[in-house]
Amino acid sequence: MPLLVHIPTDFPYTAELFQTSSTPPLRYAQAHSIQEAHIILRCDGDAIVIEPCTPAMRKCYQETRLPLKDSTNLPAALDGVAHFFQLLDRCNEASPLRGITLEMHRLGNMVKDGAVLFASEQGAKYGFTIRNSSAEDLFPYLFYFDPDDYSIQIWYSPNPRGSVPPLLKSGGTATVGMGTDRAFEFKLDPHLGQSQSSGFLKLFVTTEDTREVTSIQQTSPFEQGFPTNVRMIQSVDPEKQLSRVSKWDALTVALTMTAE
Repeated sequence: MPLLVHIPTDFPYTAELFQTSSTPPLRYAQAHSIQEAHIILRCDGDAIVIEPCTPAMRKCYQETRLPLKDSTNLPAALDGVAHFFQLLDRCNEASPLRGITLEMHRLGNMVKDGAVLFASEQGAKYGFTIRNSSAEDLFPYLFYFDPDDYSIQIWYSPNPRGSVPPLLKSGGTATVGMGTDRAFEFKLDPHLGQSQSSGFLKLFVTTEDTREVTSIQQTSPFEQGFPTNVRMIQSVDPEKQLSRVSKWDALTVALTMTAE
C-alpha cells in the first residue's frame, strides 16, 4: 500500500509531487482526505514539515521539520519517507514467529512493553541482546529508524553469506554493541534545543540468509544526492525478498530519550 499524503490546498509543490507517471513507480500517493492520510505534508518557509498520522509514529513525534534545498528532489525525498514508514510497520501477520525478543542494556534490560524510556547521559554506552526461544534457527538484522531525518541505519547483520545462523533455536542469543563490539551512544542535539528525541529499533529475523534485507538502510531522504540511494533501494526490493523467505518476522521497539 502506498504512503497516503495529505497536503493543504496552497501547497506549492503539488505538481512536482504527484506526477502522472514515474519510473520506477513512487511509493506514495495523494490522500483523498486527512482522515485516511499516513502523513500531513506542509511548507513553513524553507522547511518541509511532516506530521505523522500512524499510531506508532504519533506516540513519539508530532512533526519533523527538514530543510528543502531543491524542490525538484522532493519526490525522491518523499519516496524515501514512504520507504521509512512502510518498513517500520512491516511484520509477518500471516505467519508470525513466536519467541523472539530484543533487549537493550546498560545496567539490566531497559525494554519494557516494547518501548525504552531513558534520560540522556554524557558518555553512557548501550548494547543489545537478541534472544531466540523459537523452534527455528534464525538470521537477525537490526536497524535503527530515525524520525529526526528519516534515515535508516543498519546496526547488525550476520557474517557473510553461508555462515551458520547466529540465532540458534531454543535459547540462542546474539549480542550487538557488547564485548569487543562498538557500543552505542545516544545524544540530544543541544543546537536544536531538544528536550527529547525518539527513534525505533527494528529487528527482522529470517530462516534463510537474506542479505538483500540490508538494502532497507538509507541516508536521510533530504540529503543531497539521495535519488541515487532511491534507485539502489528500488533495484533490490527488501519487501519482495522477505516474501520469498519461508519463515520470517519482525519486531519494533520505540526508544525515547529525554534531557538529563
